Amino acid sequence: MRPTSLDAGGDAGTDSAFYPRLFDGFVRTLADNAGEGADLVDNRLSSKSVLLAYDQASKSFISDVRTELYSFLNIESNIDENRSAVNRLIAAFDGLQTPFSIEEIIETLAKRTNIPVDVVRQLYKAGLGMKYVRKKPQE
Repeated sequence: MRPTSLDAGGDAGTDSAFYPRLFDGFVRTLADNAGEGADLVDNRLSSKSVLLAYDQASKSFISDVRTELYSFLNIESNIDENRSAVNRLIAAFDGLQTPFSIEEIIETLAKRTNIPVDVVRQLYKAGLGMKYVRKKPQE
């Protein structure tokens, strides 16, 4: 799951955007792992150590976001059913590729989660801070 625009820092209109909460988790995890004897190659952290720290930080970030979504999203009125719907929604992103068509991904997520298309569309648009831009037809 990609971090939301609320987590973005930098110039979000370009590739220079970064996600402070994820980056902070990565640096902290990298430091913790290095304290436990991370692999060094020519006095540098090995690629394996860096990738491991990124994987750990990403999983932690997703776990934090999941917990927040339990409170912020109201897909179902029952608390336990809402948690289940949030878990299905997050799991539904597994294996999806980018770039993607908005309508196709909404349909895919709705099918994978058994959440109505209109609800997924609203959650997707609001949750990711997406902006729909319509291009003028070529003349």
